[in-house]
Amino acid sequence: FERSRRTDKRPHFIDFALVPPCRALLEAPEANYAPLATLLPTLYDEWQLARKAELTALVLARLGADTVPADVLPLDLAMGFLMCAGPCGGALLHWPNVLAHGCARRGALHADADAHTKAACVFAANPGLRGRTWDPDWFGPCKPFDPRCFEDQKTNEHASRVMRTIVEAMGLDAARATVSDLRGSSVWLWCETCKRNKAGLEHHLYGWEAAVGRLSRFSCNR
Repeated sequence: FERSRRTDKRPHFIDFALVPPCRALLEAPEANYAPLATLLPTLYDEWQLARKAELTALVLARLGADTVPADVLPLDLAMGFLMCAGPCGGALLHWPNVLAHGCARRGALHADADAHTKAACVFAANPGLRGRTWDPDWFGPCKPFDPRCFEDQKTNEHASRVMRTIVEAMGLDAARATVSDLRGSSVWLWCETCKRNKAGLEHHLYGWEAAVGRLSRFSCNR
């Protein structure tokens, strides 16, 4: 089917292929995939809840559970982001878009990965490559979703300063502001460093997402 940001936030083939109920069906001596029709919706819900729990734990470990308002879900907060320390160069992501991030599915498999796991990852990388030998340097995003690329403490500390600066510059409370609050705001921001160094302001106005990218990757916040 045609891929989109919406479909990439769903579980991928590889997320289903390696869970025990699906694996048992795939490895059965006689192929019978009819049970998948009733099994997959349940696995989909379980996968979503498991990823949400993992990512919530990462956010709470960074923010501190006692700093999150009781009436707000941690992943809904503007400060409840996940910062990637993978090869993308530092994407700052919120739930649920984080589920579509390729770095969480990229990288070498564990050394003890069995033949089923390697074959499933090859197929997930490209369904036309059945029978090809696993090569971690060649294949792109094809592992089950792995949140460990969002755990880098140094990266997250820098991103926290950036996001707090943006939220407060928009006149919002960083302890309570949600992603919905940012998206609903009509506030535009400009870079004071660029304003001083270059003539004309019209090229240096940013929405909140563009401002986050500017401060995350350029020297304006140094």
